[in-house]
Amino acid sequence: GALAAVAVLALAGGLIVQEWSRRPLRRLSDDVRRLGAGDQPGPVRAGADQDLAALAGAVNDLATTLRGQIAAARGERERLDQALAAAADVVIAVDGAANVVYANEAAGTVLAGEAQAALGRPLLRALRDHEVHALVTQALGPDAVPATALVRRDDRHYQAVARPLRGDGQWEAVLIMHDVSAAQQAEQTRREFVANVSHELRTPLATISAATETLERGVDAADSRRFHRMIHQETDKMAQLVEEMLDLARLESGLAQPQRRPMDVCVVARSALDRVRPQADRAGLTLALRTPESITVEADADLVQRALGNLLHNALKFTPGPGDVTLEAREEGGAVWLLVQDTGIGISADDRERGFQRFYRADWARRRGEGTGLGLALVRHIAESHGGTVRVDSEPGKGSTFGFSIPRETP
Repeated sequence: GALAAVAVLALAGGLIVQEWSRRPLRRLSDDVRRLGAGDQPGPVRAGADQDLAALAGAVNDLATTLRGQIAAARGERERLDQALAAAADVVIAVDGAANVVYANEAAGTVLAGEAQAALGRPLLRALRDHEVHALVTQALGPDAVPATALVRRDDRHYQAVARPLRGDGQWEAVLIMHDVSAAQQAEQTRREFVANVSHELRTPLATISAATETLERGVDAADSRRFHRMIHQETDKMAQLVEEMLDLARLESGLAQPQRRPMDVCVVARSALDRVRPQADRAGLTLALRTPESITVEADADLVQRALGNLLHNALKFTPGPGDVTLEAREEGGAVWLLVQDTGIGISADDRERGFQRFYRADWARRRGEGTGLGLALVRHIAESHGGTVRVDSEPGKGSTFGFSIPRETP
């Protein structure tokens, strides 16, 4: 009985010692599993066993390295998320089934709803654009080739690019949409400019050519003078067109900056009015000037004179005699306004909105062949180069008021 008791005690003691010796190994095993699962356990302790202590030290070194790498990866991911969120381009990532797995803030401009609300939804349902969806489908296809196209969403144009990604299965393709509306508008403006210039030059050239051929065939003295006068008029029109295009190009490009000096507005206004007085007298129009005794601003007198001349010439051309044309200068809202008011035929609301665009002429002006369509555009650029703006008030049959402002404070 005594021997059996001793044997039982020895066995129990052995089991206790064995369990005690295995505890560090079990803890080490648990910590390694947690580390492999992505957790970050504290330092591993192995007790007094030298072999386990060496193994625990290696595990601790590995854990430290992994913590650094995980922190760096998280920091890089955060920076990438911030960069994508701040990007102006639309960025949408999809999985292999073309479901949205990522969308930056800019994507909200093309998605049907908030960007985050699109996560997990099929791209076609979130985007509602079959053309763009076809690009992504091509990138997800067996050939996995990038696809690109110029697409339109509402009133915007985008260069859309879908590229395949072979990663962890979550991001299988990325769609990037770059807004090229400004470039498209610039290209459209360039085409319209070329077309308008070609038209404006073709008309006087055709007239000059016809008059020259008639003169070559021989005409009497009266007709000869009439055709020569016609040639001079059309030549002057082309010269004016070229001069205004050059002035406009210099102002738009920023090459012609206003030479600001103290300018007496009343003196410049009176000079501009005197220059058109002979034309007004021939048309039976009365000119008037309304200004305070003295207004001084920092401005380019030559450019201001040019803008006033364009406004006055427009008023004279479209005001039947007898009529009135008045040039007024007044201070308003921290700026000096120069306004030309007439009793002419007036313009419609649509013409008011577009009047300061390049080459735009109202139908009645185009029918009469009046002007180049650049005069008011030049006025607008002269005003904007001084930090000012333009204004137009008019009703058909009730005259018009065109004007521009010059800020009192230099911008």
